[in-house]
Amino acid sequence: MAGLLPGVFGNGRKLIILRPLASEKDIDVAVKAARVAFKTTWGKNVTGFERSRLLNKLADLIERDKQERS
Repeated sequence: MAGLLPGVFGNGRKLIILRPLASEKDIDVAVKAARVAFKTTWGKNVTGFERSRLLNKLADLIERDKQERS
């Protein structure tokens, strides 16, 4: 990892979380893994409809928990 990014409350005074920053190498590794997954299991074994359903569920979970993460 390239380092940590502090996260603070809206008033800007209290540190609540340290978030990892990604380096260029980290991003390259993640993109490569995503491409491999799509070309194998994710892309071949999961229909477009199912991928859509799963991604919408992920978006709902992110939305639900956004206050906790911020």
